[in-house]
Amino acid sequence: MAYQFSLATVLRVRKLIEEREERLLQQILQRMASTLQAASAAEQEIAECNASRHTDASQSDTALHVQASYIKLAQLKLHREALEEQLNKLRGLREVQIDAYHLAHRNRDMLTEMSAKQRELYEADAATREQRDLDDNFIARKLRAR
Repeated sequence: MAYQFSLATVLRVRKLIEEREERLLQQILQRMASTLQAASAAEQEIAECNASRHTDASQSDTALHVQASYIKLAQLKLHREALEEQLNKLRGLREVQIDAYHLAHRNRDMLTEMSAKQRELYEADAATREQRDLDDNFIARKLRAR
C-alpha cells in the first residue's frame, strides 16, 4: 500500500495557482522594465532636442524651425509624463501582484508541509508494521524449530 496524500489534487491546484501568480508578476516586471527603457530613451531625446535647440539658437534659423523644435520638445515631455504615469500604475499592479503571489505561495507551502508530515507519519507507521511482521515471523519460526 503506497502513500497517498488525500489532498494531492488540492496541492496540485495550489501549485498551478502559485505558478500563474508568479508568471503574472514576471509579466508586470517585464512591462516595467520596458517602460523604464522607453522613459530613459525619451529623457535622452529631450536632452538631445534641448542641445540641438541651443546650438540652433546661435545660428540664424527660420521661425518655423524654432517652432517645430518647441513642438517636438513638448511632445517628448508629454510622452515622458505618460510613461511615468504608466510606470506608477505598473508599480501599483506589482504591489498587488506581489501580495497575490505571497498568498498563493503560503497556501501551497502549507499543504506541502502537511503532505510531508503525513508522509513521515505514514512511513513511521509502515516501519512499525514491517518490524511487527518481522517479529511475528521470527517468533513463528522459533516456535516451529522447537
